[in-house]
Parts: sequence; C-alpha cells; structure tokens
Amino acid sequence: MFIKANEVAQQLTLPLPVTAQGDVQLTVVNADIDLKNNNQCISVKGDINWSKAGVEAFDKNIKLDQLNAEIGCENGALTVNISPNNDLGLTFTAYVRQGGKVSGNGFLKPGAKFPAELNDALPFLGKKDSQGRYRLGF
Repeated sequence: MFIKANEVAQQLTLPLPVTAQGDVQLTVVNADIDLKNNNQCISVKGDINWSKAGVEAFDKNIKLDQLNAEIGCENGALTVNISPNNDLGLTFTAYVRQGGKVSGNGFLKPGAKFPAELNDALPFLGKKDSQGRYRLGF
C-alpha cells in the first residue's frame, strides 16, 4: 500500500511547518488485533519504507534519502520503530494505543550526513543533551 508522504506529515504535530515529498510504502505481513479488548495489539509484523524522502521547510527543498521503520506491538500498543540507519541521525518510536491515542519519543543526533539546510531548524527542537542529541516527543 502506498500513501503520499505529505498526507502522513499533516497528521503529525511537528515543531515547524513542513511539506513532505514522495510516497510511503506500508507492508503488513501479519497482524493479530484483539477486537474484543479495545483493539489491543497482540502481534504485528510489517515495515514502512519512505524512499526518495524529502521535505520542504524554510523555503528549501531538503532531500532526506531513505527512512525505514518496523511495525510491531508493545504492551498492547501498535509501534512504529524508525531504523537508526538514516541521514538525519533519527531514532524514534511512535505508539498507537487503545482509542487511537498517538504518542512517540526519540532523538535527533545530527551527524556528518545531516542535511545542512536543516541546521536552521535545530533551535526549534530545544537544547541538545550531553550526547549531542535533541529530544523529540509528542
């Protein structure tokens, strides 16, 4: 299943306005959801791939290369774990809990491949910690 990346981005609370580019491919191999127990996630196996990822922010077109994630379950919540092998230095886990409540947390740690165009956005994320990471969460 393919979804326009910007349709996904518009559903998120982001620290600055962005327009996402490209398509996101969602693949679910299997899913076991307990429909009698508030749609609790029992087990899910799948992945999400955003190839040719990019965003428009600060009037700049920023290429992000590729972002991948695995879909799973944790304590009854559906999880999306972003693979740390990306140019952003992004590690993040999103949770979809009972009733559709969405939350997430992780870090952004700019490295050698971090897009220079995004350096202007870093102050919007707060202060970096002692490991050079910016905390992300919603």
